[in-house]
Amino acid sequence: MPMDRRDATRSDVSKTRPIVVFSAGLLALLASQGDASDGPVVFSDVAAERGLNFTHVSPFTPERHLHLTMGSGLAWLDYDGDGWQDLYLAQGCPWHGTRAPRPQDPTDVLFRNRDGRFEQLRDIGLDNRAYGMGVAVGDYDNDGFADLFVSNFGPNVLFHNNGDGTFSEDPAFASLKGHGYGASCTWFDAEPDGDLDLFVTNYADFDDAKYPVCSENGPHGKVPLGCLPSIYPPAQDRYFASDGQGGFADKTDAAGFRLEQPRHGLGVFAGDLNNDGLTDLFVANDSDENDLWLNRGGGRFEEVGLISGTAVNREGKREAGMGVAGADVDQDSQFDLFLTHFYEETNTLYRNLGQGFFLDVTNEFGMAAPSRTKLAFGTVMRDFNGDGFPDCFVANGHIHDQLEQLGRNIPYAQEAQFFVNQGGRRFRDVSATSGDYFRTKVVGRGAAAADFDRDGRLDIAVHHLQGPVALLRNESPQSGGSIVRLRLIGKTSARDPIGASVTVHAGPRRIFLPYEGSSSYLSGNERPHVIAVPKGERIESVCVAWVGRTVECWDAPDASGGELTLIEGTGTSTRDR
Repeated sequence: MPMDRRDATRSDVSKTRPIVVFSAGLLALLASQGDASDGPVVFSDVAAERGLNFTHVSPFTPERHLHLTMGSGLAWLDYDGDGWQDLYLAQGCPWHGTRAPRPQDPTDVLFRNRDGRFEQLRDIGLDNRAYGMGVAVGDYDNDGFADLFVSNFGPNVLFHNNGDGTFSEDPAFASLKGHGYGASCTWFDAEPDGDLDLFVTNYADFDDAKYPVCSENGPHGKVPLGCLPSIYPPAQDRYFASDGQGGFADKTDAAGFRLEQPRHGLGVFAGDLNNDGLTDLFVANDSDENDLWLNRGGGRFEEVGLISGTAVNREGKREAGMGVAGADVDQDSQFDLFLTHFYEETNTLYRNLGQGFFLDVTNEFGMAAPSRTKLAFGTVMRDFNGDGFPDCFVANGHIHDQLEQLGRNIPYAQEAQFFVNQGGRRFRDVSATSGDYFRTKVVGRGAAAADFDRDGRLDIAVHHLQGPVALLRNESPQSGGSIVRLRLIGKTSARDPIGASVTVHAGPRRIFLPYEGSSSYLSGNERPHVIAVPKGERIESVCVAWVGRTVECWDAPDASGGELTLIEGTGTSTRDR
């Protein structure tokens, strides 16, 4: 008889499973004098010494209510425009039988970055005492300051950045807050009309008084465990369209997002996945088919997951989608998709074949075997060693903490993993040599990357369920190059042009980068990227594909001062897509 999810060994999860930024963003370009990829990629957890003192609150109930096992997200943003990436951490709270916020529960926290050291900000208007889930950063009113949306297990909240160091909960969103089970969320320009819209994935739809709880018989009696996804009625994802005046309307149905049978959504990535100039959406679903929403223009979307090859894996099986990252892993100027999954499944890499079609190349790229004995959540695909190819970080940790009582040797706390991209052909697991953190068992959840200390090397923040946050400083050998920080400002496009893509030409390298919204699991990376330019070469041009519009290039950009601001409409050449 097939085993169920709590046995964590079933492969067919279609039935059960075991289981910058601110207004415009920054693009950091590292002009290298050598190949930094020759050396090891090493990280060190410096959270405590840099003042990042935060512990996640999510005490388990005796019944093991599911949301308490799922953890929270985090996001990087430069909230005050000083050029240093600050960190927002969503917080959990105890379960009291209702998801309504209580004043005595803990709130989310924003840490301000001062020259690479952090201080917790208090009394600045960021008061969210529901169980925090996903975080999305975007300048939705085009005023030059990064705003925050937080999805909750409970009412969602939209915080407007007032530009004076404080935030205010936006009353324009009050009627749309809901009271559901929100997960990952992202800003993007759907129409496009120059104003950021909002997409929110939702996991389940049930009343607090009817919260499903499950257990399994063990040698010494019943053992409470979180239920299978199929036990929880799925919830409809939501699309909130901006009216351009600071208001929003629920346009889920009008845009075509309503599914006859909703899914259990957890991860989301926004980007142009078929190179037509419009921003598409990919949603990673938990044990349901994944959704690929192609933007058909005029604010209308079509779900093509099954046709595209991304709804299921290469064996035709649904998997337990948790997190998702989009990156050009093979330098063919198309965004590929990487998904994290449950224990004894594999994480999955979908290679973009063009025109909206994808191929599962997990085995070929060496990502299958290392992931089978992990339960993965957050993931980051960025270039951490300066060779021009995105590497891969994965945060791991189970949701069941009592499996040993059922006689199953399945670890709850697990080691994170780090994979180096080998020339766009394969990934190599180098976790054993990437620092002490990767030899420490944790319960990882959300993860996001940023160059928090502005040394030209991308670092990683990792949320831990019921534990302290980690700040993994990249201490890999540097090549001695200079840093050019490129700021993108949309004019006709949204000022914070989420969904745009950037191509950097530097000698033999052509590096294709997403100007992404949210990704990973419930989290958001810093918009900038760090790019190594080969010795003796220089940045010959930077081309920006603005959302829904033209491709604009700046030839031989002058970055002698280390800062380069590219404003839409000021390039040396433009062309239609």
